Amino acid sequence: MICQQELWGAQSTEKAVAGGISRTIIDDKLSVGIEGNWSAITREKSEMILGPSVQWRPTHNTHLDLVAMAGLTNSSPNAECWMIFGFDFGDGKVKNQGYKPTSLGGH
Repeated sequence: MICQQELWGAQSTEKAVAGGISRTIIDDKLSVGIEGNWSAITREKSEMILGPSVQWRPTHNTHLDLVAMAGLTNSSPNAECWMIFGFDFGDGKVKNQGYKPTSLGGH
């Protein structure tokens, strides 16, 4: 959840909520899920996007995230797509991190 207020200029307020859920298909290798994002800026229409996500882990320290979200309102973008290749420093073991939506920089 995000709430941001400009102090100078237009002094607009932005509110946003992002979330997702995933399911492991192959342990430590492949998971699929769904992600969504809602945002609104003062005096503008709100935007909502939703779509599927996939994460593939070729090694314990690397991951490829693919997300393709479609707009659900007239003011939303037609599509927002993400492709992230990441390298995790450390031993590569995930320890109680939980799921983080790719659109918020998670993996």
